[in-house]
Amino acid sequence: MMKSSTSDSAVAAAAGEKSRRPYPEITGLLLLALALLFNAVLLAPEARIERVPVNDLPFQIGASERLGESIAHAEPFLDPWVSQWSLGFPLWRIYQPLPHLVAAAVIAVCAPFASPASSFAFFYYLLLVLLPASCYLGTRLMGFNPVAAGLASILVLMPNEGGDFGRYGLSYGAYVWRGSGLYTELFALLVMLPALGLMARAVPMPIAPADISNFDLRDDKVFYSTGPSQMIEGPLPGEKPVLHVYDLKERKDEKVLEDLSSYALSADGKKVLYKVEKDYFIADAVAEKGKSEEGRKKLDLSHLRVRVEPAQEWVEMFNSAWRLERDFFYSAKMNGVDWQAVRASSLQASSSAWAPFRSRRFRSCIRTKAGARPRIDCPASSRSRCSSGGS
Repeated sequence: MMKSSTSDSAVAAAAGEKSRRPYPEITGLLLLALALLFNAVLLAPEARIERVPVNDLPFQIGASERLGESIAHAEPFLDPWVSQWSLGFPLWRIYQPLPHLVAAAVIAVCAPFASPASSFAFFYYLLLVLLPASCYLGTRLMGFNPVAAGLASILVLMPNEGGDFGRYGLSYGAYVWRGSGLYTELFALLVMLPALGLMARAVPMPIAPADISNFDLRDDKVFYSTGPSQMIEGPLPGEKPVLHVYDLKERKDEKVLEDLSSYALSADGKKVLYKVEKDYFIADAVAEKGKSEEGRKKLDLSHLRVRVEPAQEWVEMFNSAWRLERDFFYSAKMNGVDWQAVRASSLQASSSAWAPFRSRRFRSCIRTKAGARPRIDCPASSRSRCSSGGS
């Protein structure tokens, strides 16, 4: 009788344990598959319609092609000139480059068998279809069980907005052919949901609130600096800049140095170079030890010399100004002026008459040669060269 009772209690405990088990992952994946299938069928016409891009997409395709072209020609990453933006502008100085970078890679991979418009249309359709997958991944990272994440991947398809929210919001109206075609917003939405999930998994360091900057990670230690709170009248009195180290194993925060202007850590995190007023010191990057005289060493910079070559500096300044005008001038053909000839003739004027002029005034002068600025900005001794328009 006792044995039967023990057996019944064991079966009940096993049943209770089974009921408390988390939902299997396959359940959530099946719900996700339904959402993806619904999306793929509903939005299938988009892959065909968007081959003739409308709304915002012509600009997005042109920008993606331009970024891919600039990478192929080894141009500076954020500087390529995009003529589709107003009268032309270095777009990625103010615009997010990641969506165009990914689209440029897709266009390059599909170039042997598809036009840029067709490959971009397929990629855009793929992003639309994968929105539920992004939601599923984000909610799972946040700690939702598979069933809840699967339901979220279905419910993410339901927002329906009107007015401007329908054009620039989260629903289909902002992305499909009848909407605004906001590629970069769609790309950001797919990246945002997993990013929010990763943020939810982050563990905050238990350190006191402060004006914190300059984080450096070395093995299991986090170095960071705090400074005085900045007010309208200046920094709050009584506070000093401090270099801290937080030990991730010991869960302990300690001060390494105080009253420093700036610092730089060695690669192994054992030494720190820091500045106090006009002096530089090297110390052990260990709590409290760096402040002792035994733990630090002052750098003797009295023998340090800097060699200055004004003629070489002037040539470098000239080349930089000439290149900036070439890359950012509103006319790719420089108004018909032979820009290489301008460079050759202007270098001959690199005499004492030109040297005192700042780069901005010199750039104004060489713009004159392309017919874009008044000639009065040129140095008096070289105005004849500027007014010639070429060499």
